[in-house]
Amino acid sequence: MAEETEEQVQDTESAEQESTDTSQEQEQTFDAAYVEKLRKEAAKHRKDKQQYKEVADKYEKLKSALSGDDDADPQKTIETLKNENQTLKLRSKFSEVANRLEADTDLTFAYLKDKGKLDDVDPDELEDVISQALKDKPSLKNGKAVATGDTKKDKEDKTDLNSWIHAMAGKK
Repeated sequence: MAEETEEQVQDTESAEQESTDTSQEQEQTFDAAYVEKLRKEAAKHRKDKQQYKEVADKYEKLKSALSGDDDADPQKTIETLKNENQTLKLRSKFSEVANRLEADTDLTFAYLKDKGKLDDVDPDELEDVISQALKDKPSLKNGKAVATGDTKKDKEDKTDLNSWIHAMAGKK
């Protein structure tokens, strides 16, 4: 019985609240021009907010692209840059030594890198490492240039088009 009474009280309270809400809605009416003005203003604010959000997103993308990882550890970045610098110095010195020893630079570098012989190598030891690689694999040496195309020897055996035209025209 007590449960039924509580339900009746709750139903009565909710009915009273609904009638109060309805009466408040009826009391707060605005003319159409004012409502239209408010709607336009709200739409303008939504549009501006969207534009600001797009600009902020572009800014964040640009910022992260310029700075790299946002969570990057400065010490880790320094180590990475040092390693890259060391690799570039090694590559430069390697090219110099390989050219002096007449080795195919790219092929020799790839061969030694694959064999792990360039890991932690001192630039002063590069000449010994490259020399040993050339002894182990002579195909790493640059070959002599091979003549291709027309040579004087070939021209003597063949009649070229220009000579043929002169001969047909009676000129020699």
